[in-house]
Amino acid sequence: MNEKILFIPDVHLTSTAPISRKETNAEYIQVQYDKLKFCYDYCVKNGINTIIYEGDIFNNSTSLEFSQLSDFISLVSSYKDKINSYSIVGNHDLYYRNMESNKTLLHLLFSAEIIKPLTQLEFDTFRIIGVDYNKPIPAIKNNDKYNICVAHCFYENDFFGGTGDTNLTEEKATLLGYDSYVLGHDHTYYEPLNKNNYWIFRSGSLLRGTSKTDNLYRGIKVMEYNSQDNIWKEVEVPCKKGEDVFLEKRIIEKQQKSINLDNIISNLYSNKSNDIYEVIDNNEEEGKKILKDKYESTLKLITEYLESFGMYRMKE
Repeated sequence: MNEKILFIPDVHLTSTAPISRKETNAEYIQVQYDKLKFCYDYCVKNGINTIIYEGDIFNNSTSLEFSQLSDFISLVSSYKDKINSYSIVGNHDLYYRNMESNKTLLHLLFSAEIIKPLTQLEFDTFRIIGVDYNKPIPAIKNNDKYNICVAHCFYENDFFGGTGDTNLTEEKATLLGYDSYVLGHDHTYYEPLNKNNYWIFRSGSLLRGTSKTDNLYRGIKVMEYNSQDNIWKEVEVPCKKGEDVFLEKRIIEKQQKSINLDNIISNLYSNKSNDIYEVIDNNEEEGKKILKDKYESTLKLITEYLESFGMYRMKE
């Protein structure tokens, strides 16, 4: 029997509009609702009866305006006869990193069976294994079906503490034996990647909650899997251009280079230039001498911090 699955990356439902966006709180709440409704409507129109969330449905595990939570519950429940909704647990779904807490909003949804916890789903020709944040991915023991892993972790990215079970390496992905990995947690969109007889799918996030450069220029996508011939498809979710939703406090056209942490703070206050990136660029040579192998990672941290306030460089 042919089955279709829709995979939704990090949603991060929140009642407060990010500081980098132009919307009011009420407007941003509506944006979140509209994106989710599109996904459910798309499923109905295309004969998809299973939705899988890749973790971090909520931005804060215990806090959301009642009306917004009620609307989300009503939305999912209104499609319940046609669509089964599942989710793994993301790091934002945890209560102070407590994996067993029953105080979270996600636990409320699980208890009410509005959304079901994803552990293992068996279909005629494929199976889906769900892995919560910071949990080890079990190796495939039976290759009788097409095996899909849904996990909340990075892939080959140890930058933000993505080590151990929070970072899937190429070597580990090969040894575990899955045919495809669908990964949440990393909000950056990546093209589907085919490595060593497996696929890696990372759609980023359903909402563009910060003004990171990739959010400024990317669209929003979710993944659709069709068991007939194991076909994967990227589905575009309607959204406005980044320039129309982000507060562009400053857009700099120069190419991004590098940074010297030892001098950056004092330079910000003493340099005559009003261009933060000019200060960074002028300290490239000294920064490399001082930071050495930590140079690139330091630059990335500072750049993402600046971008969170809408201060980024214009794409060439």
